Amino acid sequence: MLDSAEEQLSALLEGTIAQLDIPPHLYRQAVDKYQRVAHYLGAGDENHLQIYPQGSFRLGTVIRPTADSDYDIDLVLRVSATKEQTTQAGLKEFAGQRLRDYVVSSGGAVGLEEGSRCWTLKWSGFHMDVLPALPDPVHLPTGILLTDRDLYYWQCSDPIGFANWFHGQMREQFIRRRALLAQERAAQVDEVPAWEVKTTLQRAVQILKRHRDIYFAHRQSLTPASILVTTIAGHAYGDHDYLFEAVMHIAMGMTQFIESRNGVKWVGNPVLPQENFADKWREHPERECAFFEWVAQLRRDLEETAGCRGLDNVVERLNASFGPEVRRAAKSFGQQYRSGREGGKLTSAAATGGLVMGSARPAAAVRPHNFYGET
Repeated sequence: MLDSAEEQLSALLEGTIAQLDIPPHLYRQAVDKYQRVAHYLGAGDENHLQIYPQGSFRLGTVIRPTADSDYDIDLVLRVSATKEQTTQAGLKEFAGQRLRDYVVSSGGAVGLEEGSRCWTLKWSGFHMDVLPALPDPVHLPTGILLTDRDLYYWQCSDPIGFANWFHGQMREQFIRRRALLAQERAAQVDEVPAWEVKTTLQRAVQILKRHRDIYFAHRQSLTPASILVTTIAGHAYGDHDYLFEAVMHIAMGMTQFIESRNGVKWVGNPVLPQENFADKWREHPERECAFFEWVAQLRRDLEETAGCRGLDNVVERLNASFGPEVRRAAKSFGQQYRSGREGGKLTSAAATGGLVMGSARPAAAVRPHNFYGET
């Protein structure tokens, strides 16, 4: 039920971020596209090429960029070779040639651009950054070695291992919510796709990224990396059910998970401790300062929102921090709230977030009152 201010605030944030998440039809298109690429590259190739998603697409934390540009999806192109058999430049060029072949085979329906570390495939609505990689023999089975134009040595990473760690931080809630969604659909649990279930941790990361993107809209070179924000959030998360409570808890605890090692700020990869996600701060100390300034602003924004009274004031405060989607969420919230309160059918959808009318699951009806209990 939505009796408390915290529940109502959470519903507003859920409604806001749901507008920024990748729509189901685009998600399915993206999966279909990269599977087609994988099939083309892997067909009869002696190098045993493998393509798989990494980053926010794999984690379930994608959000639309603030500039209304396309969704950005990160992929790994893993070539079964050793670093003794190639060079970083050679691997990147090999991947580029195979992707150029795919673009030609598509009849021009796909665009291709070269970046410093990856190749970008472009479709309408989204683009995919394809990062060439080799297996890392020291960190099998999922570790990889990456190319980097600015570094001589191969860089270690493990996006699959990281995703497994992140999902482990929310496993219990994911299991509960997937079962609930299956119950609401009268389906078997394994019939509910994992990507359709959204946990509070995933939504919290999306909220943090949205606040970050707006805060750094005019200083994009200082924007904290998503992997840094996601790692700290994964550590700070306390298995909260309500989104506002989770985001507040994470914001208040974020700086506790930044270590100092011999004077160097360190946010270690939880599955590759030698990898420091804050490594750029040493070379760019202004990014470190900007990060802590952002966290301080995030805390102020959340605390001030929690102190607001009245829906209009809350919406205006959230709108300044999270963008115009807040007003649209509030409009939908208000319509459903009034309708549901009159009919006694307004509940919170625990499996996917937001508000639902006439939920199939038992829930207590919302008591007749205004936002924050005001009369």
